[in-house]
Parts: sequence; C-alpha cells; structure tokens
Amino acid sequence: MNKRLYFLTALLVLLVSSATGCKKKTSDEAGGAATAAPGAAAPAAKSTESEAIMAALDKKDYDAVVSGLAAMKQSATTAEQLTRFEGLVDDVKIRLLEEAPSNPKAAESLAVLRRLTGGR
Repeated sequence: MNKRLYFLTALLVLLVSSATGCKKKTSDEAGGAATAAPGAAAPAAKSTESEAIMAALDKKDYDAVVSGLAAMKQSATTAEQLTRFEGLVDDVKIRLLEEAPSNPKAAESLAVLRRLTGGR
C-alpha cells in the first residue's frame, strides 16, 4: 500500500508541475494588458475550482480531489487565495475523515492530502 501511495503522490506532483508550467507560460505571453484581467477573474476561477473539487468529492473521485487541491495549492499566490485554499482543504479533510473508516480509498486520499498540506 505504501508503494501505491508513493506512486500516486509522484504522479500527482508530476501532473501539478506540468499543469502549472503551462499556466505560467500563457500568462507571461499575454503581456501587461492582461495582467489586470487575471486579478479580476481570480475569485471566479477559484470558485470554479472549489466547486469542481467538491463535486469530485461528492462523486467519490478521490484522485481528482487530491490532484485538484494540489493544483490549487500551486496556483495560490496571494494571501486571500491561500486562505480560500486552506478553508477548502479543511472542508475536504472533514469529509474524508467521515468517510475513511468505511472507505479505504478515502483513507488513502486523506493520507496523501495530509502529506500535501503538511509541508513534507
């Protein structure tokens, strides 16, 4: 089970790093005029990401939940975004804690999420 967990973590890191690399290139290429637009659209984007993560949690798609949170963590740059991220992580952890005793995938995802948010 540990090998599987490490594999999922490595896969998650790979997906997040490739996804965030693409986002940075598009925002850098856009130039100064588009710099104001992402600031205005950031709350809407975060809301959409949060809704997608909670929808995946409702569907019990735990891999999508963890990968979505990892991507959200990488893209959070301001204090407000980090606060939203931390609140969402708390909500997800509570749901996973409720489901973990009866669902091994939820327990595994909770362990990965703890590593992701624990700074390790």
